[in-house]
Amino acid sequence: GRLVEEQAKDARSAQAQTAGQDFEQGLPGGITVTYNTEDDRIQLAFPGRPTPDRISQLKGAGFRWSPSNGVWQRQLTDNAVWAVRRMFEVELPTVVAAATAAARSEMDKSGGEE
Repeated sequence: GRLVEEQAKDARSAQAQTAGQDFEQGLPGGITVTYNTEDDRIQLAFPGRPTPDRISQLKGAGFRWSPSNGVWQRQLTDNAVWAVRRMFEVELPTVVAAATAAARSEMDKSGGEE
C-alpha cells in the first residue's frame, strides 16, 4: 500500500532529477512543491483552494498566488525552502543541493566532459 506508493514517488522524483528537470516532491494533503529553476521560483500546487488559515500562512511566508501558473510561489531561495519545511514539517533539499544533484546527473549523461 502506502510504502509502495512512497517508493514509486521517490523513483519518480529521482527520474525527474536525472532528466535534468526541476526538483519536485509531494507533501501531505496532496500538495506538490516544485523548485522551478527556469523561473527562479519555488511553487506550491494545492489540490484545491487552501483554507483561509493556510492562505494567511502562505502570504506570511512570502508566497503569492500566481493565476497564470495556478500555484502559490515565491523566489527560489534557501529561506523559501526553510519556510516550506516549517509550514509542512517536511524535509526538503536546499536549493544548492537540488541544483547540484540535477547538474551532477547531467554530467553523468554527458560523460563528465565539458
